[in-house]
Amino acid sequence: MKRALLIFPMILLVAAAAALATRWYEVEEGTGRPEQKTEQKIEPKDAGTPSETPPVKEPSAPAENKDKKPVATWMYTYGGSGEDNCRALAKAENGYVMAGLTKSFGAGGGDAWFIRTDADGKAVWDKTYGVSAEEDALGIAASDTGGWCVAGKDLTNKFLALKIGDDGKVEWHRNFGGAQPAYGLGVAASPGGGCLVSGYFTRNPGNPCNGYSWISSLDREGETDWEWNDAPACNSWTRAVTTTQFGTYIAAGEKSEGKETSSYWILKLDENRLIRWEVARVAGGYRIFLVKSVMAAGDGGFVVAGGARINSKHSQYDGWMIKVDAAGNTVWEKHYNKSDDPNVLNSVIEIEGGILVAAGYKMLPDGRYKGSLMETDSYGTAKWHKTFGGAGSESFSGVVKAVEGDGYVVAGITSSRGAGNYDFLVMKTDRRGVCMGCKF
Repeated sequence: MKRALLIFPMILLVAAAAALATRWYEVEEGTGRPEQKTEQKIEPKDAGTPSETPPVKEPSAPAENKDKKPVATWMYTYGGSGEDNCRALAKAENGYVMAGLTKSFGAGGGDAWFIRTDADGKAVWDKTYGVSAEEDALGIAASDTGGWCVAGKDLTNKFLALKIGDDGKVEWHRNFGGAQPAYGLGVAASPGGGCLVSGYFTRNPGNPCNGYSWISSLDREGETDWEWNDAPACNSWTRAVTTTQFGTYIAAGEKSEGKETSSYWILKLDENRLIRWEVARVAGGYRIFLVKSVMAAGDGGFVVAGGARINSKHSQYDGWMIKVDAAGNTVWEKHYNKSDDPNVLNSVIEIEGGILVAAGYKMLPDGRYKGSLMETDSYGTAKWHKTFGGAGSESFSGVVKAVEGDGYVVAGITSSRGAGNYDFLVMKTDRRGVCMGCKF
């Protein structure tokens, strides 16, 4: 079953409770899902078609933004009785696309699941991709010729790359790997409708090497343009990748420097796939790094985000970001280690003035998680951060600037709201990270 929550901010404090009650709707959606690679219409139960959903008045409260224009904030969950895990978020024309894993719908065993929404978070279409084994979409990026590039993995431990069109239908798919387990984690669009995917191969049991990094460029038809890996080197993992305007490539991940040390690793490949520069180090008293995202900044540099631990005896990460210039030199590095700071930053974007917005999660002492959203200045210093959650756990896997109005849209998972277990979560906040009336 799917539920959608829609909330708009109000201005009149004396009427806040009554106004909120008239603008909070829970809609249960139909259960009749097609199986493999087919579309299901998102229709509210007991409400006819989506157009018959109870009308919602336009927001009247002034929003917290520089133009003083109203900003509508909202929240939706999508899922069923099984585990549904949103791994990534990308923009669409006048909307958004979420990608991840569903164990509620599809062919069985777990399928990749894609949900396209409009600018207000309402589902336009959803598609599953899979057969009898488990397919999991771990990253998604908008293509410059329409549609989206996807990276992931399947239950046979093969690296999965695919391209979906604007209607959500699979245009092509590729699997990499075989005897060696492989994981596709990073994805970016390349010029001409191609896709750039990155990940790593793990060694067979008993091999002293933990694995090696791998990057592949695929053309618009899914055929291989080129591949790069650092074999026979051991113990490296590329988790994120991006392209530059000069035809070069940036990848980020980790390198094992021994049993107790895992450094962050950033490298630049030129147009001939030769390493132009690479940086692998530990810093700030931290010995174990986890890289989740890399982004090309407007000034020619690059921002990498994730988490860092002091050593293997510390179970919790501290939020972490670093910015390097075009030559790989460190511009700044930040660790977010206050009691209410995020533990891991899964996604980061840059907006005007070099301001950064990052999304991830905060781990609580009882083991639950809360979604975390943070804005920093151009030097990575936190300006504000917000946490979101209820009685269960929440985590944000992606953040983008809203396609309509001011504010940000984040996506991830929730077990506090929805149909049960974990569900996809997508919500819009204003420019201060506030989602008026959002309740978990």
